[in-house]
Amino acid sequence: MTRSNNAIPSTASKPTRKRVRRTGKKPGKVSWVHGTKLKFFSTRSEEWMSAQRMGTTQLGTFYDNITNLYIQKYGYDLKDDEDLEVDVEDPTDPNAPDPDKGSLTQEEADRRTKISSTIRGRIGSWYRSHYGGGVEQGQKNLFKDLFSAGANIGAVQPAKMQTWQYYSKLHYDERVKARFEVAWKSEVQRAKDLDLPAPHEVKVRGNVTRQAWEEESAEFKAVVVAAQNKEHAQTLRAWEMGRAEESSHTAEELHATLKNAGLYLQPLADTIRERFSMNVAIMLCGPIGELGGAIGVRSVHSGTTAGLNPKKWYNVDPVGYQNAEASMVRFLEKTFNEEERTRRRAQGRQAQARDRRAQAQTQVWARDRRAEAQMRDRRAEAQVRDRRVEAQVRDRRVEAQVRDRRAEAQVRARDHRSKVQVRNRQSKAEAEAQVRSQARHTHPGKGCKLATPLRRTGHWWRDRHQRRR
Repeated sequence: MTRSNNAIPSTASKPTRKRVRRTGKKPGKVSWVHGTKLKFFSTRSEEWMSAQRMGTTQLGTFYDNITNLYIQKYGYDLKDDEDLEVDVEDPTDPNAPDPDKGSLTQEEADRRTKISSTIRGRIGSWYRSHYGGGVEQGQKNLFKDLFSAGANIGAVQPAKMQTWQYYSKLHYDERVKARFEVAWKSEVQRAKDLDLPAPHEVKVRGNVTRQAWEEESAEFKAVVVAAQNKEHAQTLRAWEMGRAEESSHTAEELHATLKNAGLYLQPLADTIRERFSMNVAIMLCGPIGELGGAIGVRSVHSGTTAGLNPKKWYNVDPVGYQNAEASMVRFLEKTFNEEERTRRRAQGRQAQARDRRAQAQTQVWARDRRAEAQMRDRRAEAQVRDRRVEAQVRDRRVEAQVRDRRAEAQVRARDHRSKVQVRNRQSKAEAEAQVRSQARHTHPGKGCKLATPLRRTGHWWRDRHQRRR
């Protein structure tokens, strides 16, 4: 049989710890989840595992809801080492409105919001540390809680709440709330004036509720008690009917249960071995539909031999183990008649047919999911190719723009050089023309040298000769 993948719900808890008078000595570290709080959280462990398998969003919703339920039951100011003096019925509506919401100051509302966030984080840490070692480890912790409480596996008989608590459940708004608000403000102010620790809202509300109940008339109390007894009787009948339904199984249900037996028997066997330090073998023997209604054995084992090559019972002594199975089969052949075997055989065939249909549907579903995944992958690849082509086109366009700008820059540079060369030639020509003009109109005296030598042309020598004559 395989190991468990589904948790078994538990309503058992560790015994409520007795309240001890404080003596100034620090006791050993005690988990903040104990007593009624342990029962409150452990009964919802299966819901936590289910939410964890479904994903982060569902897990967050679970934490929000259980935080609201916890605050509805225990309030905002219960200390870690404290617990309810008397356990009360767990609230069921996580979205129930806060009766004090309209009368809170902004400071108190902010304080409660901060406390709520802290409690939510602590609840998540507790579930992860207690059941977070995988589903198998979580189920082991479930069975450890059951053994520690000395309880049987199954639903616990619903407890009857105190009469004043039932009175508060019915008449809190119209008979208790106003008195509590006055008492709460008085206690808060008293704690500030006398420099005392902050009062506990749960305790103050409980004291006010008990006092209000004591002051009610005898006729009114009789009506409340009668209503409580009637409601508790209905709850008890529903619980007993549920137990009766759980105890009546058809052969079809037995087939499905036997198929998944290893999911919860293996962690149970492991827990028993750890608890009692003994090896454990759980053997189920009876008509099995998969075997055509024949008597068969299904078993789980916990514990191996010592040494470097540990082995389980059926590996160490296969012959002896087979003899034990054969002995059980012979015993069960005298327990189940042929009619029961025939019924199991028929139900087994039907269950196998359903299993095959379910397997075929699962395969079709898986094939469709694979086809959808492949289609998504192809679409994603096509989008990547399109984006790559677009990027290449953009790159080519940018390169063309760069080439055009470079060519334009080269043309501008060439034009600029040409203009500079033209200006230089013009300037040089103008300078030479100016020099020639000065040379024609300037006649330096004897012994005077020209700043710029003049060209000796025939005209110059002719003019000089004429002047001398």
